[in-house]
Amino acid sequence: MSGREVILALDEFCIENSARREHRRLTRRLLENGVPDPDEEAALKLLTAFLAQEDFSALRAADPELAGGNPVMVRLYYGPHNRVCWEKTENRGG
Repeated sequence: MSGREVILALDEFCIENSARREHRRLTRRLLENGVPDPDEEAALKLLTAFLAQEDFSALRAADPELAGGNPVMVRLYYGPHNRVCWEKTENRGG
């Protein structure tokens, strides 16, 4: 995770739940640390935008691997017009 991108592992959770879990983890870290880490703060903004813009039902219907239970890695990043984009990056262990 660099702030410019976030990598989600969809082993047991779907893409939406994985993004929400990472969002909660980063929020908790930022609150606990008091002084925000710039990369974590940027990653949190990226995840917030992704969660707000995406139609997760349509996403899971279009690509069943995003429904969880598969060793899939997804990279979130800013694309054109500051829109959050995603891509599958690798299948682990398979």
